[in-house]
Amino acid sequence: MIKDLEKAVESNIKKLFEIFEENPAYFLSEADVQCYLYNLLINDERIKKLSPLIKSGDKLGDDELNKDSRTLLVHAERPRAKDFPHHDIFIYAPCEIASFSSLEPVIGIEIKFNRGPYSVNRKTPTPVKTDIEKLLKNKKLKRKYLLWLNWGRPMNEDYVKIIKERYKNENVKILTISLTKE
Repeated sequence: MIKDLEKAVESNIKKLFEIFEENPAYFLSEADVQCYLYNLLINDERIKKLSPLIKSGDKLGDDELNKDSRTLLVHAERPRAKDFPHHDIFIYAPCEIASFSSLEPVIGIEIKFNRGPYSVNRKTPTPVKTDIEKLLKNKKLKRKYLLWLNWGRPMNEDYVKIIKERYKNENVKILTISLTKE
């Protein structure tokens, strides 16, 4: 089931990149990118059909279930918990019945969005590395994605290669798209 979930996620990331390429002005901030991807994911039929029932209490039993209470597998900006890193978007493992305390994410997505011809001080750690490190801290994730969208300035392809090479054995899929002004 996780492989099917990954396929759904990757097809929606592809849609996001296609929309970004066709009309980058849809996205003026990282939050816009996050909201758009979240919307694509929660409306994907493959993901929608996997929404689990949530137990109303901690005890297991049909009498404890609220039949109208389902949760989505996809969530954004989960509040920081003691042992759980924060991710832009995270996806729970498919299950039929769960409690909020038992739901564990299996897919984490970090989004990096650059817009405009702003200079970057290379003496400071890059936020891209910071986002990747957040993904790597969560050992329970089966799949980790870093989506790096760049609009309005050239992306340093050598730097992208260095980042991809550095994390190639870390189960992080780094996907980039760069649109520069012509």
